[in-house]
Amino acid sequence: MSSMAIHAKRYHIDPDDEATARAGSASVLDLVLMRVRLRAQRRAAWLTHLGDGAGTRAPSAWDGGLAACLDSRDTPESETGWYESCEAVKPLNAALAQVESALAADSGARLCQLSSLFGLSASELDLLQASLAIAIEPALETVYGYLQRSPRRSYATGSLAARLFGYGHRSLWNPAGPLALWKLVICGETSVGEHSPLSVDPLVTDWLHGEWHIDSELVGLLDVVEPQTASESWPVAATARLIQRAVERGSAIRLVLAGPPASGRRTFAATVGARFGIQALSIDLSEVSDSNWPDIVVRGQRLAVMGGAALVWHGSQLHRPWPNTVVPVPIQFIACDVDQVVSPCHLVIDHRVELLAP
Repeated sequence: MSSMAIHAKRYHIDPDDEATARAGSASVLDLVLMRVRLRAQRRAAWLTHLGDGAGTRAPSAWDGGLAACLDSRDTPESETGWYESCEAVKPLNAALAQVESALAADSGARLCQLSSLFGLSASELDLLQASLAIAIEPALETVYGYLQRSPRRSYATGSLAARLFGYGHRSLWNPAGPLALWKLVICGETSVGEHSPLSVDPLVTDWLHGEWHIDSELVGLLDVVEPQTASESWPVAATARLIQRAVERGSAIRLVLAGPPASGRRTFAATVGARFGIQALSIDLSEVSDSNWPDIVVRGQRLAVMGGAALVWHGSQLHRPWPNTVVPVPIQFIACDVDQVVSPCHLVIDHRVELLAP
């Protein structure tokens, strides 16, 4: 038996055949977990190969893993070449190809939709999956710590994801990228010199599971507004035509609904939204502090994007600057008093509609 085959038996790098066989019928979250596990198995096998040399290197006075770090053998090019040439790893390669094929097909449609909704690049989607996997299966903490050569790093990081998914010596985390700006993945704090821990927002996991939940930070601020029979004085049809033209041009539109209290501004918004088959979510900004304002606005936008809903902002303090860090949902409303100041947002087209008192 070859030294490589002995190595394979010693470290059990064979894939879970039963789990892989289910790839065609597995859920998107199961597929993400399978994919990350398989890539982690390959990476662990490679690190073990470097540590003992698989019989190809003379004994070292240094620990094998430390020696591998110091003599620069852990290069992306060498790792890729080993995956392609090592007979013992070929079952993992085949299983990985099967799982990734399933993710690229109908089983992964929900993940592809998420990527499209938030404009994620291929590398950001990989980083998201590394963060998702450990949320799905916390036992991966031990694996992540081993792969990062420190039990303290038992969490997802940008550099770990880069090595798992073949991007080399870099970090996939971009604090100015969509994952960060939309708060899909949160970057935690750590001590100086340590890699920052990354965690996926639970809303993402729920959404991929087919559930659309309210963000915990919006509890107490958000209400669902139901459409009603339109008042004869309401320009519902004309407003719907205005929105349709904007959407056809690929523009985001914000309808500023000005009127006295009890004039039905939010109900009007819901009634117009119903023309497009979308739900209206009302968010009261009156009690939101200046420091929390950008976060709440982004979270509201994110919830609407994930649910295909329209937003109806209302309350005081609408004069505050609107964040321009994320692309707004196509249809938004602001319910305000006639003389209330609403600050502009250069990412949307504003159109004012005045509603009369009932």
